[in-house]
Amino acid sequence: MNVSQMGALAGAFFGGGVAGAAGAWWAHRRTRLSAWNLYALAPTGIAAWLGALAAGQLGLLPAAGAAASAGVVAASLARRYRLAALGATGELRDFESSRVMAWTAMRDRARRRSGERTLIANQGELVHERSWPDDEPFVPMSDGDDGRVPSREGQHLLIVGATGSGKTVSARRWLLARIIGDGVGVLVADPKGDRGLARDLEDAARLVQRPFVLFDPRSPASSRWNPLWSEDTGAVVSRLVAPIGAGEGNARYYADLLQIHLGTVAAGLNAAGLWPANIPLLLDAAQLSKFDELLELVRDRVDERSEIVRRLREHRAVLASPEARRDLTGGILRLRVAAGETWRDVLTPHPERGAIALPAALRAGAVVLVRTWVDDLPDEARAITTLFLADAAAAALTLPEGVEWAALIDEFGGVLSTGAGERALALLQRARSGGGQVAVTTQSVTDFAAATGNPALLDALADNFAGGIFHLQSSPESRDWLSRLMGTRELWQSTARTSRGGAGTDGVGSRRRVREFLVRPDDLRTLSRGEAYIWSTLGPGPQRVRVRMAELPEHSKPPVSPDGLHAPCGPLSLAASVDAPTGRVGGRDRDDIHLQEVDEAL
Repeated sequence: MNVSQMGALAGAFFGGGVAGAAGAWWAHRRTRLSAWNLYALAPTGIAAWLGALAAGQLGLLPAAGAAASAGVVAASLARRYRLAALGATGELRDFESSRVMAWTAMRDRARRRSGERTLIANQGELVHERSWPDDEPFVPMSDGDDGRVPSREGQHLLIVGATGSGKTVSARRWLLARIIGDGVGVLVADPKGDRGLARDLEDAARLVQRPFVLFDPRSPASSRWNPLWSEDTGAVVSRLVAPIGAGEGNARYYADLLQIHLGTVAAGLNAAGLWPANIPLLLDAAQLSKFDELLELVRDRVDERSEIVRRLREHRAVLASPEARRDLTGGILRLRVAAGETWRDVLTPHPERGAIALPAALRAGAVVLVRTWVDDLPDEARAITTLFLADAAAAALTLPEGVEWAALIDEFGGVLSTGAGERALALLQRARSGGGQVAVTTQSVTDFAAATGNPALLDALADNFAGGIFHLQSSPESRDWLSRLMGTRELWQSTARTSRGGAGTDGVGSRRRVREFLVRPDDLRTLSRGEAYIWSTLGPGPQRVRVRMAELPEHSKPPVSPDGLHAPCGPLSLAASVDAPTGRVGGRDRDDIHLQEVDEAL
């Protein structure tokens, strides 16, 4: 063997070793292949080398040497990588244990979601790469398709940002995309009375030729709202007294007592042919002085021995107690305060058109805005917000399958402070199976615990969100919580023993597996106006983007009147219902028994 042949053989050994090392590194870092796939290369390469020597084929020695070198180096490095990973803790060890043989990887390749893979990055970080699912609709929050948030039913969003950070811009971009791009009906609860939001919603409704419905006690253009649309009187009463139960002190007692009374009154109105009703009629019939009048109306329509008459008689006996009358009067007064003089016009049906129920608005794809003016009308805002959220959750159940809708609850921390937290959670959960997507905005996630006094509520809410838009955060607690929500990664942390007073190291050290945030809490403090981290459970990891403001195209389309959504809601008082046709079924004439005689019989 001459010098050139020796050089070629040495080069083959070196090149094979480099190739084997590169292959072992690639298989370990970029694939799910087990090290056992490479172990067979060492004996195979050595056998090829020995075979070439035995056959005296000098020309084959470089190739055989390269194969032997590559196999030995690849197998030895693969074993070293494997043992190091198995010696680690947590997800790196689990990943190493789950590696597969080549034929299994080929079989599973077709099953794996497109664009999804797992690799090992620097410091042993296990990186799960996922592209956005092809069948998952989204709204891009920046130029191009970057910063995607989901736009499918049940995929709720959390939008957080300090004042002036740009969270309102993000909320409007998502909301307008759902109206214009998806054509869904929307419900918006605005506690502050944002003029820009109202203007954008009205313009978007005109653009897609959908009705714009405004419930605002301060606007002369406000529509009339009837939350008593359901045939289920018990469910309606439960929604109506929810604002009372959300109060402080003995509010729960008043709410329970009032619910029993209103439930009986509503059942009586139903038996008298006056259901579905409206707020003024129910409040009028709920007055203790009107109970005998209601009982007489029911007796005129149904049989004296019917269940509803027996129920009314029993409740009449309860009302004879001075304590019950006193406490119930307090509950009714609380309900009148909750409904509020300010909201009287909105909750009173129009004499000719009637009022709008949320199911009809959602079926028509309307854009519904409720403005509660919480700063000026805190008590009324508390009641109306609770009632609106409860009404929205009930309306979602009535929609046909396939009808989608979206809801935005602005200043969610303020909503929770009104005691509407339970109703908000119910809406989030109801939307999952009712075709809805809900987005909530708040200045800081710590507002949730501060508003309710329940720190556990924060974690309960987190389970409901599939995506988030996180702007500048000043609160350390809020930054920490959002960083935990976006997730952590596991990697190697190395330490070295210092010498010479810390000027150098002596080569002795250790390393251990630690976890660190994907987005450090301090990164949320350095965001500029309009910047945000976009997070989702569906696609890539958190992305830092600049949110682009939504721009509506200019158009001259006329507004679509919401008048067609109004429906009659019956009389406004019991007195107005006396002359209405009742269509008696087994009842009696009014002259049969005088009311005074009925009272004596009770």
